[in-house]
Amino acid sequence: MGIWRYLINPFEYVTRGSYKKMEIIAQDHLSKLYARKNIAVIAACYDELKPLLDTFRTTYAHYTSNKGMYKGSSQYVKELFSTLREKKVNEWDVLVQVHFPKYMKQYTMLFPNGKAPFQTGMLEERLTAILTLMETVAHFPELEGLHQNISTFYEEIRANRMEQNALKKAEKTLSLELEKQRILLAQTMHAILGQLISLYRSETEHVEIFYAMKYLKTTPKSKSKKN
Repeated sequence: MGIWRYLINPFEYVTRGSYKKMEIIAQDHLSKLYARKNIAVIAACYDELKPLLDTFRTTYAHYTSNKGMYKGSSQYVKELFSTLREKKVNEWDVLVQVHFPKYMKQYTMLFPNGKAPFQTGMLEERLTAILTLMETVAHFPELEGLHQNISTFYEEIRANRMEQNALKKAEKTLSLELEKQRILLAQTMHAILGQLISLYRSETEHVEIFYAMKYLKTTPKSKSKKN
């Protein structure tokens, strides 16, 4: 048997996967509680809900901002690795061959596996390929200019990759915290619903004025065992 439908928390259920919807529902509810703060019970409900919503909105703003920054960072990292694959490695190959054509051992020392390590594989592996080339180039004085070229590009792509990873980690952390706050808000609003039902026990239709009902009409279907 499923949970008794009267015990289902509609605020938790309808906001699963949508922090935006939780913000809308909670803010609407808070505003309607505020409008009737002259009633002691409702004032207490308002005072309980407000700090939770304030915290949720602050975390949601951080989460949304970080998400936008991560998207922009990821876009630029993708462009940098595309530049590596389609332009930079070819440029480096040409500069090496000015001094060491492909048939020479020095060329093989510099590109033992050809260009593939710079164009395929995991991104971290490609970063390692750049660093390896940079280290090897340092052994050849005639390639000093190339060493600087590789070093400049490596530092840029590495720094941006690190920023992308940091933003991704922050997004995960903020998402976990936001989910905890969403559930706490839902539980608090559910408890407040009980208090409002008790307050308006003889006129329960009045309870609906405290909510944006268009968001709360959907409820989970109870699962019954098949005989």
